[in-house]
Amino acid sequence: MARLYKLRAPRSLAACGKYLLLLSCWLVGLASTRPAAAASGPGGVVLVMDASRSMQERLGDKSKMQVAQEVTGKLIENWGADLPIGLTVYGHRSASRCDDIEAAVPVGKLNAAAFLSVVQRLTPRGRTPLTAAVEHAASQLDYQKRKGTIILVSDGEESCGGDPCALAAELAKRGLDFTVHVVGFGLSSAPKTRTLSCLADETGGQYRGAGSAAELNDVLEEMVDEVGRRSGLPPSKPSLRRLPETTPAGARVKFRAVRVPGGTSIAPSWSIYSEDGSKRVTWSPNKTSTSFRLPEGRYRLISKYRSVNLNLPFDVSAGPNPVFEVAFNSARVSVSSVAAKDGSPLASYVEVWSPGGKRVDFSPRKAKCFFELFPGRYRLVVKAKDKTIEKHVTLSSGDEITQTIQVTLDQ
Repeated sequence: MARLYKLRAPRSLAACGKYLLLLSCWLVGLASTRPAAAASGPGGVVLVMDASRSMQERLGDKSKMQVAQEVTGKLIENWGADLPIGLTVYGHRSASRCDDIEAAVPVGKLNAAAFLSVVQRLTPRGRTPLTAAVEHAASQLDYQKRKGTIILVSDGEESCGGDPCALAAELAKRGLDFTVHVVGFGLSSAPKTRTLSCLADETGGQYRGAGSAAELNDVLEEMVDEVGRRSGLPPSKPSLRRLPETTPAGARVKFRAVRVPGGTSIAPSWSIYSEDGSKRVTWSPNKTSTSFRLPEGRYRLISKYRSVNLNLPFDVSAGPNPVFEVAFNSARVSVSSVAAKDGSPLASYVEVWSPGGKRVDFSPRKAKCFFELFPGRYRLVVKAKDKTIEKHVTLSSGDEITQTIQVTLDQ
């Protein structure tokens, strides 16, 4: 707490000036000791990718780098439109330099095509300036003034003399709301794990290991979901929650499908698989709710609605059976095609494309159609007669929007 001093009234005009100057300096000093106010909004995320020489090592039939690139591609395809992101890379240009660190994509609104283009061009070559790379990423986030999160994917320990644990403690001390999540990718030694985990421990983040493409994908999705929750953003991934109600022991386990928790009902297909996903136990056709008689055990629910799908684990224990709410956390976009001249309905062929250039869904020639999509930015391609019109839409979970496409036909 700042000290309070008793100041005597000045006896002359000159003394008054000195008095005011001293008072101003004291007030400025007092203000500088106070922490900055948190900036509004979700803050930003920097993905720090390891492109050091060790990422050339094989993980199954692919290199670690190839696996990381593929998983990052899936992550970016489904990235929430409201969460700024950047990319920092190290070890990708020089075989020996410890300053080979680059903010390859500045923090900002995602341009998925540009982001993925950078990721796919990465070639592992150099050393592991882990500490300097994290500090570089933190500076991109302006972490002393606003919320900021780093997600680090690395397979090795510091090789350029830095101390990641000391850096993490300093960043946590200086940062306003700053967190580092770390994925130890394909690590086999305890010292390497300790080097990476302290970055998360000191900043209140998560450390998770991943030894395969599937594990890396799951871990990154969990971390991004956690970032979204802490930022107050709507969920962007499917979720499964137990409702307060139950059914008697021995009765069926019930499931209800909704677009978002507590929201509009939707009618997906339902399949229950064994915990490892190798065997289908039972199934049900498309409906908003369904129930299954399941013995005690662990299972996976695999469900699909239009172009969105989910694969979530759940368990059935002894006693009253649960009632689950299954939220796809998706969005609906309806497309109506009309003639620009008179507004009359116009049968059109409509395609939906992801930012990465993948066709997500399509509709045959109809005047009206709708698509169910995960949150993100999409390109609608509408083809009517000899005309092609493109329009971009950005969706958040729970959105239900209509796009009217006016087509100017040749006379």
